[in-house]
Amino acid sequence: MYEAAAVFHRPPHVLPPESGTLIQYVADNADINVNTLDDNNTLHIMGIIQIVTPKHSVLLEEPMPRIKETLSANDFKAKAHVPIQTYTNDGVVGYSKINFKDFVYGTKTVSFLKKADVIWFYGKWENESLPGWNGFIERLTNNHTNYSKSQISFLPFIYQPASNYNTIYTTLLCALENAKRYGHTVCIVTFDQPLYAREIVSAAPEGSELSKIIIRLGGFHLLMSFMGAIGHIMQGSGMKEVLAEIYASKSLEKMFNGHAYARAVRAHTLLQLTLAIVILKEVEMNNIMDADLIINIEHILEYEERGPTAKLWIQYFCMVSIAKEFLRAERMGDWKAHLNCVKEMLPYFHASGHFPYAKSTHLYLQDMKQLQNLMDPEVYKKFSGGFFTVRRSGKLSCGTSTDMVIEQSMMKAMKTDGGIARGRSTKESVISKWVYSMHAMNTVCDKLEDIANVRMDTTEQHVDASDLRVKKMLETYEDF
Repeated sequence: MYEAAAVFHRPPHVLPPESGTLIQYVADNADINVNTLDDNNTLHIMGIIQIVTPKHSVLLEEPMPRIKETLSANDFKAKAHVPIQTYTNDGVVGYSKINFKDFVYGTKTVSFLKKADVIWFYGKWENESLPGWNGFIERLTNNHTNYSKSQISFLPFIYQPASNYNTIYTTLLCALENAKRYGHTVCIVTFDQPLYAREIVSAAPEGSELSKIIIRLGGFHLLMSFMGAIGHIMQGSGMKEVLAEIYASKSLEKMFNGHAYARAVRAHTLLQLTLAIVILKEVEMNNIMDADLIINIEHILEYEERGPTAKLWIQYFCMVSIAKEFLRAERMGDWKAHLNCVKEMLPYFHASGHFPYAKSTHLYLQDMKQLQNLMDPEVYKKFSGGFFTVRRSGKLSCGTSTDMVIEQSMMKAMKTDGGIARGRSTKESVISKWVYSMHAMNTVCDKLEDIANVRMDTTEQHVDASDLRVKKMLETYEDF
């Protein structure tokens, strides 16, 4: 009955943009395997979440009145039913209205963070007990803890396959209406590449509300594709044989195509560290904090002249640096570094045959560079100042890509105990009750954690800084 009361209770109110609030929406395909016996009749629907930053801009309506009568399944179904809107563009091809622009390549992003990389390489060379890369960055930034957290809410599912144009069109309209309900004129929607809705927005009449929707390309899936590009370029280099000393052979294929995300990030970080230590042995240095050290490290590019093999591995070193810089930009909310990394990724997408991502990434970068001219100045200041990433704690280096958030929240909740894919029915009325009551259930969990003084969403120590992980990293490095 508590779930039923939450469904029909007034939803939480979101403060208007004048208060410094930013709303983002993320949509992704949600698959529910109904028949696990034969794998037939899988339910394909579109899942949507709403991300509000800062968290305190979401005002919960209390108290919640009791439900005194039993409600029917039709009542719940009607509450969350989203009517499908038919997409008609009158023969207009969206991409034909877009002028593609060239970008200037060759400029590198130089920042304190890349200097920190060099310090980490040197530190691991001199002191093997130093934490892993993630743990090291966490230690450098652990005094910066006053960053805005985000509130994540689930919106009703759209009962059509996500790849259907009508479904994507309906998703955009739902996000637009939801933003207008709270007085927000800026509507930002994130998709991964297969659902990237730039064509639909481009085909909309100029000046219409649909044409003003800002479409973002998910950073998590973008990085997965980039790591797949690295794996493709490095085929036949011997890298797979080296990593086979550490990882199970069956998992290497998924690591090389980027699908085994966490393993791929760790493997590339370790392999780059090994290369860096080999290089550091040839670099003369007296003081690790000397500014000349960075200049000496940049002279590594001269090693390319030693032959094709040297050129290949220097290129690999640069590709991993781009991936790590992109991760830092997402975690720390550095918008400029985010765009610079996206630009640096583009040639590798083309070289590795990742043409869908090459096209979508080019459009995405082109749009985001014009964002300042399309957004309200105050909203853009908040967005580019770090609100484009999602934080669930106040730490600096804990941001998460928006498309990763929907995987970690909605998709994970669907497929764990209590989720709609684990023992519940997939009828629209049941899913409606699950979606609309989730914010109330999460509130109860948060209050229980406060009473018990226990947090389940974060820890004071990064896992890469733990003694066990440092020991494991040392063993792995010795295997190289």
